[in-house]
Amino acid sequence: MATIQEPARKAPWPPAPTTDQQPVPYQVGQKEGETFASIAKDHGLDAKELIRFNFGTLKSAEINWYLVNYVQCPRPSRGQKYVHFRGATYDAAKKSGMIFLPTGAPQPQGNGFGNKVVELYNALSDSEKYPNGLCYQIAYNRVKAAAIQVGVALPSLSSRTSFGRLWGSFINTKTNSWFNLPEKYRGKGAAGAMAYAKLGTLVEQQGIWAGNLKPGAVIQTWSTKSNYELVRDNKRPRGIGHSFIFLRYSTSGGNIDGMHIADQGYQGRRVLSRGHWGYWVGANLVKGG
Repeated sequence: MATIQEPARKAPWPPAPTTDQQPVPYQVGQKEGETFASIAKDHGLDAKELIRFNFGTLKSAEINWYLVNYVQCPRPSRGQKYVHFRGATYDAAKKSGMIFLPTGAPQPQGNGFGNKVVELYNALSDSEKYPNGLCYQIAYNRVKAAAIQVGVALPSLSSRTSFGRLWGSFINTKTNSWFNLPEKYRGKGAAGAMAYAKLGTLVEQQGIWAGNLKPGAVIQTWSTKSNYELVRDNKRPRGIGHSFIFLRYSTSGGNIDGMHIADQGYQGRRVLSRGHWGYWVGANLVKGG
């Protein structure tokens, strides 16, 4: 049976925030074989630092104690060396059934709309974060929920409105009505729609990878730039696109190599590399005016 030792000085729960790291809840126990190492890999983190961030120790016996008493994981069975996440009791009020991921620096000032999108997403359970469905609708619902809380009047997603048509890239090859919308916003999905409504500022591909996105930004991608151009020009693309929310960048060796995103579950469970899509455009959220 795993050795369990109560720490002489217990770590706070949730972990105390620091000047450059804020604890973000992450539900555990939903996946078979889930470990600190697998969670760290999925989020571009170091496993030992993730453990230390949560419990302030790397002693396996103390980690086992925290998992049983803080995370409410099942006590180990005979012959089991480490406590497993599987079966952890989730209780949002008691902060059980979860560990905490460290964010980067505190959220940017003046980004209240975008920060709220991320805050609401982080508060969701694992199943709520990946609800399936259409990507552009899930992204809209998340922005809509934040808009209500920060007092922003978000236009309808209806295909009958200019905003909705831009957000969903609802082209109409039988008419020329798509061309009544400004070219600089067409084919840019949620990013184009938010900029059109003066609720977002466009960040083109070069700016995205220069680090200019803010948490909560909306993103539209296409498999190739030519597919974006086809949609922009009211023609059906030959490849797929994707719509999602930007959470934070992933870095390697001090360079941005990808990003963490919120979508319907298609790509949001792992770091999305910068080379995965051929065309990217985003919009940082603003409250309008």
